[in-house]
Amino acid sequence: MEEIKKELWQTGHIIIVGFLLAVVLMVSFPSVSQAYTYQSDEYRFKISGPEKPGKITVMTKKDEAGVALDFSQDNADYPVWMVMLEPAKNKNDNFIDPTTLTAEELREYFAGLQQEDYEGAVFEKADIIKVGKYNATLLITRKGEEISVMAMFKANRENYVITLLTDKNGFEKDFSVFQQYLGSFAELCG
Repeated sequence: MEEIKKELWQTGHIIIVGFLLAVVLMVSFPSVSQAYTYQSDEYRFKISGPEKPGKITVMTKKDEAGVALDFSQDNADYPVWMVMLEPAKNKNDNFIDPTTLTAEELREYFAGLQQEDYEGAVFEKADIIKVGKYNATLLITRKGEEISVMAMFKANRENYVITLLTDKNGFEKDFSVFQQYLGSFAELCG
């Protein structure tokens, strides 16, 4: 009988520790199901984030149309997500489905992106990433302590750039959360 009590006691401790670990993980890494969804009828999109943004700024200038979602904590400057509409400049713009390129075309495309001017920022990486149902070009640039991660893609009606602005100290966590929620992006009909 004592062995059974001891075993139940140990099992109870394991269950409690497991439950506490699950609570800590849920608080530290909220799932998409706990997300806040922002919808812009004006710019015809919706996207989820880890929580309700502390500040939402709508940008209406012709060359800066979009929304900035400020997820910073405790008056920090980062992270901010910007969802911008971008007009197509020409047929060879960066808003292509990169998965339609051959391996050689993709190398040339990424090499071309590496040569572009990023307003003093240093090009670090280009890759392909999924944003909702769209294939996007992912760019990472760094300027001093600031890191920008841009996902550029052509949706059904608009060209979009979704940008994460963060710093080197928060990059790993912020980028992981950003990637998790990019899949929630959807262009709205209308």
